[in-house]
Amino acid sequence: MSIFTLPYYRTFRQNTLLPILAIVRSAKLRKDEAELAAMLSSWRDRKLQELYFIQVAATLLSAAAIGCLSWETPDHEHWVGPAAWYCSLVLSLFSVLLSTSQSFIFTTIIRKESRAGTKSQPPIFEHDILIIRRIVKNEDSLRSINTSSRT
Repeated sequence: MSIFTLPYYRTFRQNTLLPILAIVRSAKLRKDEAELAAMLSSWRDRKLQELYFIQVAATLLSAAAIGCLSWETPDHEHWVGPAAWYCSLVLSLFSVLLSTSQSFIFTTIIRKESRAGTKSQPPIFEHDILIIRRIVKNEDSLRSINTSSRT
């Protein structure tokens, strides 16, 4: 996990890993399910906002890369320039598509939960509890990875 998140590990740790570990700690302490549902809901909202930000940033990057199409190319240019341009164009378009699909999935899950939940009972499902239990089992390995990355 550290290799995949190396370029943005601090953001990943603050916005994803530590909130998940806080939710796991609350589940371990057997806190109220309403509080657990509220923590899950706020985490999902933050992740959805993060996906929207990535969509906007990737759209701007792809627009800038596409804007370079009108530039004149020099006769004797090195191959690295066009290769980097095409790579940035492909990666920015890929990030737009990926963040759009992930935000669609998140939005669908949130809508499904809001329809299933009633006003008196917060929308928390068995699937969320199973994920939290799996993280509780693997929390020691996550904690060792987290502390080893700090040192």
